[in-house]
Parts: sequence; C-alpha cells; structure tokens
Amino acid sequence: MQPDFEMYQTLPDGGAALMALEEAAEAHYFRGRLDEARTGFLAVWEQFPENWQQWQMPGLFVTDRLRAIAFQQGDYPLALAWSEQVLKVGSPKSHKVLSDVGEAHYEMGDLEQAFEWFARAEARGGNRTFKEMERRYVTFYKEEKARRSRPAG
Repeated sequence: MQPDFEMYQTLPDGGAALMALEEAAEAHYFRGRLDEARTGFLAVWEQFPENWQQWQMPGLFVTDRLRAIAFQQGDYPLALAWSEQVLKVGSPKSHKVLSDVGEAHYEMGDLEQAFEWFARAEARGGNRTFKEMERRYVTFYKEEKARRSRPAG
C-alpha cells in the first residue's frame, strides 16, 4: 500500500483539485454549513479511484466526515452506512469507529446491536471508549451490561 501522499500523485494533477475540493468541504463543515460540506465531501468521494480503500487517511477522513454529517442531521441509517464504509477503509480496530456504529444503532432504536457494538468498542479501547462518548450512550451501555451480568432469577 502506498503512503497517502503518493496516492495523490497517481491522479492527473497530482491531486491538487481533489485536495482543494476536500479543503473547501472541510471549511463548510467547520462553519456548520452541513449541506454544503456534505455536497463537497460527496464530490471528493465520487472522484476517488475505485481502489479508494487503499487511500487510508484520505478515505477515512472523507467517509468519517460524511458519517458525522449524516449523524448530526439525524439521518441515522445513512450515518450507519457511512460508518460501515469507515470500517472498510481500515480502522476496525478503532474503538471510536466501533462506538460510532453503536451510536447509530442506538439512535435507530436497535438497542441490541447498539449494546453489541459498544461492547466491541469497550473491548478495543477499554475505559478510553467512555471518555469520548456522550453520557446517555455510556449510561445505556453500563446499565445494560450490569443487567446482563446479574444472575437470572
């Protein structure tokens, strides 16, 4: 796998246009203009070569931004779909990505899947996982974990 900067060099203009498009989308994202940011990141996504998984950081960055935008806009099924793309880029070991999947399931009301993904996140990141999650997700997970560990009866 080539380092990320070398991947840009494989593009006709050395990746200058793609990087400019990504920077503009990022500027919209930080200004809270989520629709414009989504449009920009989708344009970047559409220009990635078919082997986009090899792009590691650029691919991870774009897919994660699209996940975050969908989540912030309340489109949890789309956030979940983008989370799955993030996992394909090569970060299945990241507790943050695993908890993001759990959060999308939680918001869609699929609490069993939410619990399972939060458990995976905890297994990967330990207590670090909970420092980065919203309190309601942590509360749900810890209460459910305690309930499941109690003996039946």
